[in-house]
Amino acid sequence: MQTATLEEPRIIEQPGELVAKVTLPGGQLQQQADRFLAIVEAYTIDSPESLQDAADERNEINDRHKAVEEQRKFLKEPALEQGRRIDGFFKPVLETLLKARDIMGRKITDYTEAERRKQEQAEREAREKAEREAAAQRALAAKAEAEAQAKAEALRKQADDLRAAGNAGQAAKLESKADSAVAAGQQKATEFQVAAEMATAAPVSVREAPKADGIGISYDYSAEVTDLALFLRHVVDKRPDLIALVEIKAAGLNAQARSLKDAMNLPGVKVLRKPKVSDKRR
Repeated sequence: MQTATLEEPRIIEQPGELVAKVTLPGGQLQQQADRFLAIVEAYTIDSPESLQDAADERNEINDRHKAVEEQRKFLKEPALEQGRRIDGFFKPVLETLLKARDIMGRKITDYTEAERRKQEQAEREAREKAEREAAAQRALAAKAEAEAQAKAEALRKQADDLRAAGNAGQAAKLESKADSAVAAGQQKATEFQVAAEMATAAPVSVREAPKADGIGISYDYSAEVTDLALFLRHVVDKRPDLIALVEIKAAGLNAQARSLKDAMNLPGVKVLRKPKVSDKRR
């Protein structure tokens, strides 16, 4: 294989500036690389001798790659240094402004979150008060109905005694009173039930959380697994559609494979063995 040499960059001085310029043999860097590629694509290894030739060719290509890479780094370094100087000039200013912005943002969210919690607490207290009022009204309804039933039963018992004594007319009057007592109790119970429903149906009125012009507050939602075993059992047993949420740490799994090699044996895991060629020259 023909070895191509890299010409060193020449520094050409122009009025008022220095320009680093790479001059290549015929401007053929890419063509040289393409020739290397064409050679190896057409190469056939069919004997120990051709295997050794292939190894020599690979090492020559590797040497060429290293030389080009060093040249790339050499030419890029001035631009990187200029970028580092620009970053160094602006970085403390930008970081200070971001810090100031974030501190003010935290103060704003701390206040608005505290107000939101107060609002939620006020809403809970209003709902609980309404529930207590409704419960009290329902209790009054039950009490009114129970008292009416007790009064009616007492009147009917008296009516039975009068009827047994032969006073049917008086007994009928008492039974009429018993029916009226039941009806009155039911009417009163209905009124209490309506009051209970109105107490729970009434809208909860609390003051609106404060807002400021020029900013908006939104919420980012995230989740974390607090019990991995419990979550995995849920996915396997009930939600296999969520299996994509379970991420295998490939780096850790590959470390196990490198350590155990062919002895690695985990259910559902296949050991992959991929050959690689390295430069062993001294």
